Amino acid sequence: MDTLSKLRILSGAARYDAMCASSGSRRNGASSGTANANASSGGICHGWSDDGRCISLLKILLSNDCSYDCAYCVKCRSSQVERVSFIPVEVVSLTLDFYRRNYIEGLFLSSAVLGSPYSAFISVNDDSRLPAQPTPPLLREHRLLSPPSEPRQLVLPGLSPMPA
Repeated sequence: MDTLSKLRILSGAARYDAMCASSGSRRNGASSGTANANASSGGICHGWSDDGRCISLLKILLSNDCSYDCAYCVKCRSSQVERVSFIPVEVVSLTLDFYRRNYIEGLFLSSAVLGSPYSAFISVNDDSRLPAQPTPPLLREHRLLSPPSEPRQLVLPGLSPMPA
């Protein structure tokens, strides 16, 4: 399946993942007229930065192929939806392409859990290394720490308490 088809499916499925802050703007096709994290076609939504600016984000799933069967989730294993996944290089390429064209200022990436949450993080970190760039651009620009060998030691800047 081509990247554009994956983008349509995985950006549509990402609408169920709530952001901490959103614009609550009008959304075409929404019955109430407003929606959390207004998502236009192509997965671009609007949220608020820490300093109060409205920013455009590419809001997509890495995959909608989930191992779990949670009753509340539309991405659950028993749900009858077409299952697709981006490969990490596609996510990096889409994000940088949208960023260079000034369509977005950031990425809101979520995923269904295929295997374990830790293995999904490791996959993105390890597999997204592009040729001639030893450190993936997203990891380099946002200074994410390389994950340690044990999942219980995973530290994400701004999200996890730093060890004393």
